[in-house]
Amino acid sequence: MKIKREEFNLTQEQLATLIGVKVEQIKKIENEEFKEEDKPPEFIEKIAKQLKCKFEDLIEFDKK
Repeated sequence: MKIKREEFNLTQEQLATLIGVKVEQIKKIENEEFKEEDKPPEFIEKIAKQLKCKFEDLIEFDKK
């Protein structure tokens, strides 16, 4: 997600503000502090929408 966020020239703080979450939540996602089998938090879907990509693409993007 970090790579995609940086493509839009956004800081973690800016993205958090755009979607209405705490910066800590953005950091957790970027540090992959959730298990893939867990249902991702709703705000990840908001992030994908803000970054104009699918949720799946957002998660897979950083693994490449």
